[in-house]
Amino acid sequence: MRIQTLPENLVARIAAGEVVERPVSIVKELVENSLDARSRRIVVEVESGGKKAIRVTDDGHGMEAADVQAAFQRHATSKIRDLEDLMEISTMGFRGEALPSIAAVSRVRMRSATSPSGIGSLLLVEHGVIGKISEVSASQGTGVEVTGLFEKIPVRKKFLRSVPTELAHITNLLHRFALVRPETSFRLVSDGKPILEAPGVPRFRDRVRQVFGDRFLDVMIPLKVEDGELRLHGFVSRPDSHHSSRTRQSFFVNHRLIRDRTLSHAIQEAYERILPARRFPAVLIFLDMPPAEVDVNIHPAKTEVRFRDPSRCHDLLFNGIRDLLAAIKPFAPLLGSSGRPEPDSFTKVPDRLREATEGFFQIRESLLPETAGAPGPGR
Repeated sequence: MRIQTLPENLVARIAAGEVVERPVSIVKELVENSLDARSRRIVVEVESGGKKAIRVTDDGHGMEAADVQAAFQRHATSKIRDLEDLMEISTMGFRGEALPSIAAVSRVRMRSATSPSGIGSLLLVEHGVIGKISEVSASQGTGVEVTGLFEKIPVRKKFLRSVPTELAHITNLLHRFALVRPETSFRLVSDGKPILEAPGVPRFRDRVRQVFGDRFLDVMIPLKVEDGELRLHGFVSRPDSHHSSRTRQSFFVNHRLIRDRTLSHAIQEAYERILPARRFPAVLIFLDMPPAEVDVNIHPAKTEVRFRDPSRCHDLLFNGIRDLLAAIKPFAPLLGSSGRPEPDSFTKVPDRLREATEGFFQIRESLLPETAGAPGPGR
């Protein structure tokens, strides 16, 4: 069989498959662009769980007409210029693959304006075919509408799940974005009905209550440990609070939501002899480190990272949780004869938790990114 060069439209769809798995993938990429554009208000609207339509609107910097067109070229980005920039990524997006990948498997309508003058640019892209740009009335910021997802790739479309499932993925994602940017307002609307209303707030603790409710802190323990320039902080659940899956475990590295086996393994080891079999703790972990210590450029969707020293990160989290739980109560008495935590294991914890929580919020709020220092135009 002879080797041949694939046509560009097929190459684009193959590349899109690495970025766009389901509607939530699109929401993730578009919201990251909005955050990089220094938006203070982001509205996400979906129809049929995003399978029919997705609209993301922000009040960020917006783009000029030429940049609107360039944004749909592969590997076109405003966020890096050379190899040195690639080694110290500080923006959410940077690869220049999101918009062209989305446009390769759907119809995209983008409207953007750089000033409140009321004049902006409109561009339509249908399954990779870029149309002509036109001038339209528009408020400052960018709005992107995505329809017809996988319309021309039925084999991909049939793998999408039910509307409630796809909507749940989107809702969970926005909850997590809201945690890392409490100063930004997030709104999610599903089929015309508000699902999430999270106005910008000045304090991280207020955002935690918005996202998880007042009872969240009752079953979680604040965690704060450091090792030189590595700073780890967050919440882990008490041993008497556990779940049937790992879906309530969230990891952020330099404010980026990720999946990571190293951190997951540290959690599993720390709770291994404490929880009943096949039960998992809830965790909310923020790991901050110099950008040069972590490679975020190993996955097109930017959901995975590679640590320069994974063992150091693993041990910091493992030891932090182990020491925290041991300080509250020795491991052995936590499990009763039934193999489940005794109901009175934590009767003396509340006062200590309140003190620890107060200290955690102080350091967490000091580490949140400053909006004024956020990256530029954002596509």
